[in-house]
Amino acid sequence: MVKNTIVIEVNIQGEQRKFVVDTGGVLIVSQELQNTYNFEIINKTRVSDINKKEIAFKTVLVPDITIGNWKFDNSKALVEYLPDTYPNNCYGTDGIIGRDFFKDVLMQFDFKRKVMRLTKNPGVLVLDPSQRTRMDLSDRGLPEIELFIDGKKQRIEFDSGSGDLFSYKTKTAKKLKSKTKDNKLKFEGIFSFGVSSKEPSSSERYMIKVKELEIAGTKIVDFYSNLSKPSAPRIGAGILYYGVVTLDYQNNWFYLDPYETEPDKTFESFGFDIAKINDVYVIKWVLLGSAADSAGLKFGHKILKINGEDVAQITDGCSGYLNGYGFNRQGKVVVDYVTATGQIRSTKLMKEEY
Repeated sequence: MVKNTIVIEVNIQGEQRKFVVDTGGVLIVSQELQNTYNFEIINKTRVSDINKKEIAFKTVLVPDITIGNWKFDNSKALVEYLPDTYPNNCYGTDGIIGRDFFKDVLMQFDFKRKVMRLTKNPGVLVLDPSQRTRMDLSDRGLPEIELFIDGKKQRIEFDSGSGDLFSYKTKTAKKLKSKTKDNKLKFEGIFSFGVSSKEPSSSERYMIKVKELEIAGTKIVDFYSNLSKPSAPRIGAGILYYGVVTLDYQNNWFYLDPYETEPDKTFESFGFDIAKINDVYVIKWVLLGSAADSAGLKFGHKILKINGEDVAQITDGCSGYLNGYGFNRQGKVVVDYVTATGQIRSTKLMKEEY
């Protein structure tokens, strides 16, 4: 798992590569792979990213893809044009393995053992009928499963390309944002770079605490869900931290075999985070109502120092982007920054728990 993204080893044309697993996506190969192997181009496609910028993608034919001991011949793939731009290049991956690879199989994710399994023989997996729920394919081709949110039965897609544990659908999210007062966090800043890696404008994002999610006989309580992603409701790769997940495409079952201990669900923050944009470290987002917000930190403020260290010394922006910057693992932080009017300020903050 890299930044809540599932990454596996894939063999392309006899060479080992790393690919993201996305049950809601399609096969994508990097431009670097296309340059290396010159796959046959069979079509061109245009895709709009989060910033509504259209990117032209080539569709190519990949002769040989091997996942474990599974071999796939002549697979259609889109070519990703921007693998070498920050932060896309931080993942160190060469593409995406999508839903067209998961037909008539059982696919199992065991995060603790860092293993993904593909099989057509259910007998080789230990599966408990009491830990399963019905699964069908949605109109978009994603696994759709039955579950309960705060006691209400719903059918929701499982999208391993999403890093969240659970996301509400857009219509529900809008209602919750306007009605909910307690256990709601509001952020302002940027949260995604999009396919084009163009700097997006500032926006608002919300998180709300979900009382109970019951899925395949397992209950997960008191966790935060993001309310700001315009999408269908979905279960994401965050579920892999809670147990072994098995998708039975043959018999239409979704299994969750819970681990003995749950991950820490506490949200701790200084009320802000940073990002490298156009080679400059700035405030990425601010949690409204936090001490950071009260101190005057705003999205876009240029960072000069973190705990007395010049940010120019932060040489590995990818490590911070993927794993969180080192100051986020401490109990207090002193941040020196430049305001929008050019003033230099220094603020000391203590980490808060939500």
